[in-house]
Amino acid sequence: LVMFIAFVFIQPDLNPLYRFGSEYAVGRMGWLMKLAFFVWGAGLMSFAFAMAKGLDAESRSYAAIILFVIAAVGVFFGCVFDSDLQVINKNPPPLWIEPPASDEQILHASFGMVGLIGLMIGVGVASRRLRIAGRLSSQYRMLRPLSWLAPATFIAMATMFASYGFIGLGQRIFL
Repeated sequence: LVMFIAFVFIQPDLNPLYRFGSEYAVGRMGWLMKLAFFVWGAGLMSFAFAMAKGLDAESRSYAAIILFVIAAVGVFFGCVFDSDLQVINKNPPPLWIEPPASDEQILHASFGMVGLIGLMIGVGVASRRLRIAGRLSSQYRMLRPLSWLAPATFIAMATMFASYGFIGLGQRIFL
């Protein structure tokens, strides 16, 4: 989150309303965004291990743990392979001109989608499992409805925000 905000100032030539976060990993300061991806993947992996070790057998959801590991691996490999910079036609409405995707872009997008889908499903499974086991106290009861926001904002990003050219804004709301 800090890197997404910092890159507005680090690379002001890339407008965050129109640019994917992955596009900040390209260029002179790209190592900072790669570091952010690595830290995010390490956090997901740590969370999966914490769930595996910290929950009793009744509360533990192996499906959620596996999904968080898949999400972490997707984020790690999304970090390894760079995204291509997209070209935007600034005539109203701003539309993306899709250049032919490089092999690296295809791998980045594929691993990124696997990671994000694993994360969305993992959050839903974990919150459901913890609710069933009675491990969610009253202050965390809102986690279940919040777990539905991830797929909803992902769909909004892919449909509404993309069609109006504000894919960067949509991605930031989703994340």
